[in-house]
Amino acid sequence: MDFPQNRKPISMRRRAKWLWIILLIPGTLIPAAARYRFSYHFSGSAHGRVLIFFPYRAYYQASASAVFFSPTVHSADTNREFFLQEVDGTGLMMRTTGFSGGTLVLLTLHPDLERGIQHGRAEWRRFQNSNGYFPRHIEKVKDFQFRLHSNPLNGLRFLRTGDGVVSGTKYSMDVRYRHSPEVLRINFNVYRIMLEVARLYNHSFRPQSEAFFPALNFPCPGGVWISSFLDFSDNFNAIAPLASRFVGSLKKFKQENSFPLTYRLVSAPPGRRGILGTARPETRIWGNFKICFFNRRIELDSKSGETVRDEIDVFISKKRHGSLKVKATLLRLDP
Repeated sequence: MDFPQNRKPISMRRRAKWLWIILLIPGTLIPAAARYRFSYHFSGSAHGRVLIFFPYRAYYQASASAVFFSPTVHSADTNREFFLQEVDGTGLMMRTTGFSGGTLVLLTLHPDLERGIQHGRAEWRRFQNSNGYFPRHIEKVKDFQFRLHSNPLNGLRFLRTGDGVVSGTKYSMDVRYRHSPEVLRINFNVYRIMLEVARLYNHSFRPQSEAFFPALNFPCPGGVWISSFLDFSDNFNAIAPLASRFVGSLKKFKQENSFPLTYRLVSAPPGRRGILGTARPETRIWGNFKICFFNRRIELDSKSGETVRDEIDVFISKKRHGSLKVKATLLRLDP
């Protein structure tokens, strides 16, 4: 086949124009997606004496942040699927080792290994300044780094209903010690824990017996309502072995009494409506550790009813001998 020889060459300007058109066409075919950041901070501590003479000390902390995308839905009542887009901060685990807690290990994951190291050491300094008990017993600090060995896209997934219940979590990230194939004998499960923390959003924040309108015109008298009765035993039994094989095998979490959250309307920034759920159950969940409070705060877009922010704050305590704290935030990044 012969091609015409007298066709004028396409100018660079025209080529650029057609290139932009080609690039823009696929964007019109791909459904728009909202972006959210999910972050959490989890910490636990215990100390005391065995047979009066032998002190034990244990501290554990994990934190991570990630950006998720969620295909646009047509209604605030529609379920949303969340897919990992990127890990946008340093995943960190900090824990004592040994019976008396004399060594602290810092495990970090960041695309820039040096930044991960610096973040871990900064967190250790913060811990030294904020905790008056554990740091004075720590004699040695070690740090270790981890890498992502594949594209993390879609490596974390979960489903969230329109009324705020998280389920359907899936994990497929490939996280390895920086000197892989050498294996470190310390668990680094901060992103698996992230999904289990997300499952603490295990109940609807909407009134059970009345319609919930996107305009937030509640028919509930006084704007107050009660959630279903809740039991978090399974949640913490899933988190415990990911944080520590020892704690996971020591004793199961078993919540003595289920309890509801009392929800009410609260103030919020302009263009949003605020909802706050609180509980002060003082119920045992692990030995003498009691759930002291469980708070959940939601901010909804006042026009669409879409969730803009959803936070939980949990405090479990054994008074002077230990505690467990969980904070998590789902935050919409797009306007």
